[in-house]
Amino acid sequence: MCPSVLILTEATRGVVLRESGAKALPRSTSASIMLLCQTIVMAQNAVDAQELKKLQDQRIASTSTSLSEIEIIR
Repeated sequence: MCPSVLILTEATRGVVLRESGAKALPRSTSASIMLLCQTIVMAQNAVDAQELKKLQDQRIASTSTSLSEIEIIR
C-alpha cells in the first residue's frame, strides 16, 4: 500500500499528517499549496462550465434538427 498523507493548510500555516506523525510546513510552502488548490478549483469550474455549454449546444442542435424534420401542415 502507498502511504496516506493529509495536508491541511491556510494562507499562513500548514501541516502534513501521516501515520508516523505531523510535520509543520514553512509559511511559503503553505501559501504555495493554497494557491495551487485555488488554481485547481478554478480550472475544474472552467472545465465544468465548458462541458455544460457543450451539452446545452448539443441539446439545442438536437431540438433544432428534430423541429426541422417536422412536416408543415397546410
